[in-house]
Amino acid sequence: MENPHNRAVWTAIFCIAAAVVGLVVLVLALLGGERPTIAIITGGASFGGTLVLLLTIARFLWGGGRYRPEEE
Repeated sequence: MENPHNRAVWTAIFCIAAAVVGLVVLVLALLGGERPTIAIITGGASFGGTLVLLLTIARFLWGGGRYRPEEE
């Protein structure tokens, strides 16, 4: 993941995946009888949480963390 173009592509994929999760949660909240404002907040929170989770996993998998066992 050293190429910055790959990072942009993966970030776009993560954003699209998080948007899909947010929309699904929004629709489910609306179908569950929530008010539209609460459903929007719920969908937005799930979008943000999913995006943070995916970016954190990517950083960990591609060596962006501090833990480096080979340096010990």
